[in-house]
Amino acid sequence: MSANWVADSKWTQLLNHLESRVSYVERTAENAEAYFLLPPWTPPTDLGECPSEYVARARNLLERHEMLMTKLAEQATKVHHELEFLRATSSNTESPVPHYVDQGL
Repeated sequence: MSANWVADSKWTQLLNHLESRVSYVERTAENAEAYFLLPPWTPPTDLGECPSEYVARARNLLERHEMLMTKLAEQATKVHHELEFLRATSSNTESPVPHYVDQGL
């Protein structure tokens, strides 16, 4: 078994694994909890340089990952704003402050 075959096999296994993780999060992106159910991932340290035949696949995976992280960050920001709104309109305040003015009257 040549060293190149071993390196190719490791890169194939790694890319398959990462693609399955990214696909899972893409499918479940609306369910933020699903993202946190994935076990932590630690990058391998023994791969060496990516073989040229895997570079396009790795770049595509990186692009998918970056788009997914952007989408998740946007969702987190939206949830943050919704939580701020809920805190501001909470009925737990002693002197309620109106947040809306009904101009239909």
